[in-house]
Amino acid sequence: MDDLKTYAKNDEQQLGLVTIVKTFSDDICMEFGLDKCAKATFKRGELSTTQDLEIDMDTKIKELEQEQTYKYLGIDEGDGIQHSKYKERIRKEYYSRIQMIFKSELSSANKIKAINTLAVPVVTYSFNVIKWSLTDIKRLDIKTRKIMTIERLHHPKADVDRLYTPRASGGRGLIQLELTYKTTTIGLEAYLRKTEDLLISIVRHHETSKKTHSLVQEAKEYREELAAPVLTPNENEGPTTYAKRWLRSAGLKAETEGLIVAAQDQSLATRAYLHRIVKDGTNPLCRLCGQYEETIDHIISGCPVLSPTEYTHRHNKVATYIHWLICRHYGIETSTEKWYDHQPLTVSENQDATILWDMPVHTDREIKANRPDIVVKDFKEKKCLLIDVAVPSDKNISIKTTEKLSKYKDLEIEICRMWQMKTETVPVVVGALGMCRKA
Repeated sequence: MDDLKTYAKNDEQQLGLVTIVKTFSDDICMEFGLDKCAKATFKRGELSTTQDLEIDMDTKIKELEQEQTYKYLGIDEGDGIQHSKYKERIRKEYYSRIQMIFKSELSSANKIKAINTLAVPVVTYSFNVIKWSLTDIKRLDIKTRKIMTIERLHHPKADVDRLYTPRASGGRGLIQLELTYKTTTIGLEAYLRKTEDLLISIVRHHETSKKTHSLVQEAKEYREELAAPVLTPNENEGPTTYAKRWLRSAGLKAETEGLIVAAQDQSLATRAYLHRIVKDGTNPLCRLCGQYEETIDHIISGCPVLSPTEYTHRHNKVATYIHWLICRHYGIETSTEKWYDHQPLTVSENQDATILWDMPVHTDREIKANRPDIVVKDFKEKKCLLIDVAVPSDKNISIKTTEKLSKYKDLEIEICRMWQMKTETVPVVVGALGMCRKA
């Protein structure tokens, strides 16, 4: 045990208790940290000054002077706990650690993980010891979001609830201090209620009899609040679901991830947003094409001006990565070890497979859709894969997938007849904002 506090009616009893503690400490070769020890005497609830507690010639515990404090379990105490003073110290340390984390070169996911690991425990350790009000806790959460907004980790109009949702469920994974405070209070009340101990029962009776700031009453209110049903999307409905893996493993910079999440939340100030939501008289038409309303979906996948340049480049990068992975799978040599530097050849082959890149397949009868992005001929398995890539708006993933499957049906039949291979169309359809089909 590192920290120990003993209680006694007078100095004689206290000396006996401390002597026993010292005897046990000597037996296990542990010494008193006298610079951290203190004796506090209270009379009628007020700190009074008596004399130091002398155990032996070499061991003396000093009397705590007026306005001095001692630290027990990390909390400064004296004439009671200095709540206001300690809350201010916690705030400063909490904000200091957050600022230190944001100055680092960590990815977005690791920055939030660092906040949860390094900064949040500074506050949560003091819950139900220091007198925090729910308003104080909410202010800490608000200030945290403000700092994240300044550092571009969080868009000011993005969904707040999603910020505190676990990354495995499509959120950002930040621990919410308000929720932690409520669950901690519920847990402490349950401990007081279930523990059969005389001293604990006294504490339980004291908290139950209080008319204001009662732990029991607060826990009851929080339990009822947190027991309310939470509406969540049913992943069994519909053919698509949010791609959650990129939130955990993409390693994106804080600004990039914050921007993507804000776009998914439809929170960016597009012209359509300013026209329909803000209603400031802004022309809602796209500033590039001038034909359609400038919505987020239009910008990421529907603008005819961006289609031959940005959209094509994005499509080719996805297809290039897939081609690079296929080459490595079949042991075909590539020009580089890095996929983003890979330049696909029109024909790549070895004794096991042939890979065609953006090359039309000539058939006996005319077929218009004869040019998938990648054609893989596997000689060992006697199998041919027609891979076609699309990066549509998230809401059009299902439509685009069905379109790809039907588009190459005739080509499948012809290849199966000509090459005597089992043929399959593999549509690789990824939403422009990270949504994909359920596996």
